[in-house]
Amino acid sequence: MPYRDQGFLTVLVIDDDPQIRDLVSRVVLSEGHQSVAVGSAEAGLELLPYHVFDVAILDHRLPGMEGLVLGEYLHRNNPHMEVALMTGDPDPRLHRLADAAGLELLHKPFELDEIVRILDRKKRKELARAYAETPASADPTQGGPIELTTHFDSLPEAFAAPTIPHRLEELLGRRVREALEAMRYGQGFDERARAIAYAGIVAAQVLGVRLPSTRSGQSMAEWYDALMREAGRPGAFHPHEA
Repeated sequence: MPYRDQGFLTVLVIDDDPQIRDLVSRVVLSEGHQSVAVGSAEAGLELLPYHVFDVAILDHRLPGMEGLVLGEYLHRNNPHMEVALMTGDPDPRLHRLADAAGLELLHKPFELDEIVRILDRKKRKELARAYAETPASADPTQGGPIELTTHFDSLPEAFAAPTIPHRLEELLGRRVREALEAMRYGQGFDERARAIAYAGIVAAQVLGVRLPSTRSGQSMAEWYDALMREAGRPGAFHPHEA
């Protein structure tokens, strides 16, 4: 099942060192994705009929089939799969072969943020592919903003919604972020992504849900308005800010 339907990536992790498998899997899980971890290339191949993997993170020095050979096979049969090869081998020939096969090298010892970067890049690509399938309006004046500035902050008090489940909070935060990323990275300006982001931000405000901020400290509403201004449109939540 693709990312667009399930909302998370499915990641294949292969390393014969159980500590490395566990470490990489914990990073994948901490980012809200699913990890399937095994100790050999052959065990990974046995999983292919039962899983659709979005990302594969492989050790190069595996017992039996090498990670490079498996990575080449995976990428050749699924060009959309992100494949990363973990290695401490400085041999430039390996680097050339990996590059030619479309594989990314993770040089040991690597920072855990490098795993996160690979996952985020794949997520952005999947969002761009999903939203590109929905025709976007070419009319830059369609769907003007609703003026909420005066009353936006008072919405939680007006509705006085009871405490909602944590799972719903996570869903709102994830869907709004995905739609905003689609607005930023998609091909052209996508009205469907804009509608999802807008509705999610308003829904969160009505329910009193605090959406997560971006890494730069922007709120989701501020990010939405910034993207609107980049597209030559007024913002909806702080429309008069430059």
